[in-house]
Amino acid sequence: MKNRTRITFGSRAMLGVGAAAASLLLAGKANAVVIYSSSVNDGGLHHASASFDLTVNTLTLTLDNLVTAANAGLQDPTTALTALFFSVNGATLTKVSAFAGATSSVIQASPDETAQGTALGKDVSGEWVYDTGLSNANFAGNSGVSTAGFGVFTNGDTFKPEATFDRNNHNAPDGIDYALVGSGYVAGQGNGTFGVSPLIKHAAVFTWTVNTPGTLTIGKAGFQYGTALTPTDPCLGDCGPQDFVPEPMFYQMGAMVGLGGLGIFRIRRRKTNV
Repeated sequence: MKNRTRITFGSRAMLGVGAAAASLLLAGKANAVVIYSSSVNDGGLHHASASFDLTVNTLTLTLDNLVTAANAGLQDPTTALTALFFSVNGATLTKVSAFAGATSSVIQASPDETAQGTALGKDVSGEWVYDTGLSNANFAGNSGVSTAGFGVFTNGDTFKPEATFDRNNHNAPDGIDYALVGSGYVAGQGNGTFGVSPLIKHAAVFTWTVNTPGTLTIGKAGFQYGTALTPTDPCLGDCGPQDFVPEPMFYQMGAMVGLGGLGIFRIRRRKTNV
């Protein structure tokens, strides 16, 4: 009998972002508006979500490894979420910071982390990178955040200067260092150096300032695991223009955060690998 793996993709893009941002500015409020969200789940060891929130001219991305299974199988770099690729259009993003999430923690800090790293707490701005203007057949977006280089990112792409925000004297981006693992991962376990590499359990939060928030659009999220853009290291979601398959989209109209007429697209995609 053939083994079948069902992978579920979900994404939500908010229309009328310009109107939403303008309304917030006119009202003088700092309410966050979710302008794009996406999630993936292969029913196994790869389950993650990404949410982009806009508050006036601040964009916040929450990236979360949602795997909650016990430690079995969570001992390999290919189960660590190392990057999110996505598209940015209509605005320029300026990097501000990268932190482990409010309910997340940096684990396996010892023996790699320096005193400076310990003092930084949850600040991983010198370990995660962001760049835009990307073009690669392995993902559909033109931008990305990552803890691994993939031959795409460089040391100059860190959120904050590594000279003052380095945690472990490794030149970022550095493989799986500070990648995201699920809550089921047991510290100290893993193949090779996985069990002694600093990791984040389970979410990271990234912020940028936006020069023209009223015209910003986000889309095409691809969730990358491991340290290579090859089939051995899974990518789920929009992982290459060659994978695009037209599918129905359902347009809904309704009020959100008090803004009438904000349209929502829902996209559900299922792939069955035989």
